[in-house]
Amino acid sequence: MIRVNSAPLSPSLAPMITDLMCLAGWRDEPVWKAPAKTMEPGSKREYLLTGSPERYADELWWWQREPDYRLEAPSWGWMRAAYRSAAASFTPNKLALVDLPVLLLGTDRDRLVSPAAIRDVAARLPRAELKMYPDAGHEILRDADPVRLDALARIGAFLDEHAP
Repeated sequence: MIRVNSAPLSPSLAPMITDLMCLAGWRDEPVWKAPAKTMEPGSKREYLLTGSPERYADELWWWQREPDYRLEAPSWGWMRAAYRSAAASFTPNKLALVDLPVLLLGTDRDRLVSPAAIRDVAARLPRAELKMYPDAGHEILRDADPVRLDALARIGAFLDEHAP
């Protein structure tokens, strides 16, 4: 994760709000409360995560079988840590020093991670390879087979080339 997609807030305003929420004592509180209907098949959540109804249904099945596997909304403290980590890790000066091949896979309709940040980091890494999927969900390896199989093939080819 390079940077949380903070839309509709600006990338500079969102971290300030998380700092304020943590200072106000909401560090362990969830950023949002999702109504149960957002977890159902065909929901907006499904659309954001995957283009595969079968893989989404599999997640719901596991939640029923193992309730502890169910991830809830991030806390304000988690969001603050994510913003701080991104700010410290993905600075232009540090990225320019990375002399390793890096494969970045992203999606243009990702609403959890910033597609613009993925492109920016790829442009700053000297040996980056970037593939953006125009209509995949956030979880590329759990998406519909055309996306998932292409991503797995790219990962395999990348590893064959750089780590035979």
